[in-house]
Amino acid sequence: RVISSYWDPAVTANGGWHDWFELNPNLRAAAGAGVSVTTEGPGRMNIFTTMADGRVISTFWSPAITDNGGWHAWFEVNPQFRAAPRAPITVLKATPTGMALITHTADRVVIGTVWRSDNTSNGGWYDWRAV
Repeated sequence: RVISSYWDPAVTANGGWHDWFELNPNLRAAAGAGVSVTTEGPGRMNIFTTMADGRVISTFWSPAITDNGGWHAWFEVNPQFRAAPRAPITVLKATPTGMALITHTADRVVIGTVWRSDNTSNGGWYDWRAV
């Protein structure tokens, strides 16, 4: 499970920290998988992790999402690729118009993909490529 908490000055108990909650329980990350978090600026947070079968999955929070606490459902980033299970996902320079992900395959090949807002195919994600 991927769980989260956040600090809010309006929370009067627990030093201002909100209770822990699960992010989108419809998918589960691989046991022991790391979670990478980045922001694109105010009002948008992205989370990336890997599944036990190596799928790279993501979710994001946006104030424009009116259900599920503002969290988008988990989705797979470029389904044609599998990372090594529990491989770390490194996010580079997330902005409202683009970001890059770096990880590795089971045979230790370093691989990356890029998301750009002006890419109208595959949810904005380009194909994974060896780095």
